[in-house]
Amino acid sequence: MGYNVEVIEMKFKVFHHSSLVSLLTLAILLGPGVSEAALYHQVDRLLYPKAVVEAMHSLFLPMASDHYCANFTTASIVPRPAHFPPSAFAGQFSYPEDCRTGLQAGSPIPVNGVASNVPEEANLWVFVYAGNEKYYPQCNNALIGDCGVFPQGSKWSVTVYLGRKGIKERFHLALLELDQIANDELTQKMKTWAEMGFFPGIAISELDPYIIKELDAIQVETAGQ
Repeated sequence: MGYNVEVIEMKFKVFHHSSLVSLLTLAILLGPGVSEAALYHQVDRLLYPKAVVEAMHSLFLPMASDHYCANFTTASIVPRPAHFPPSAFAGQFSYPEDCRTGLQAGSPIPVNGVASNVPEEANLWVFVYAGNEKYYPQCNNALIGDCGVFPQGSKWSVTVYLGRKGIKERFHLALLELDQIANDELTQKMKTWAEMGFFPGIAISELDPYIIKELDAIQVETAGQ
């Protein structure tokens, strides 16, 4: 979808404060011809701080995973930033289902789902968002670079690890589409971490250089005390 950076910059100059009213008005003026992804990739050229762009983006794309799961007993974690624009592909989680509780912590969990109209060259991944406000890309075998989901026709699967054994925590799981650069660099990062035996996670700011789009997101909770 095309966009005009000069027009975007002009409109940000006109609305030089971050009230909800100005954001709503700006959203209307930008119109459907400007993609949310374009705003993110041009954010350094805009006068508004990135936090304001993210606030505006949240008006377009509230995260589906930031809802209330009544069956959860752990404290809520920091809401997941409304950062990723929607993917043109259709996909969702089958297992675990949204608001699932009692998942085994610190052990492999066979996560799976469905996807449609996804070309073979597309890179689909599952990221876990934890209470420390970091993302953890998931791999079937990080040591050999077997990362992202394993497609089987309209179905996909990946092995996911959540938290620490015996500790009850809540997590967000996001099904994402990555561009080739993101796929290659994050695969190498996961291999390096696996060799170190330590997975520090990725801050949201570290994902800014990449084109990442979202297909689906859920919340889950592990078993423990």
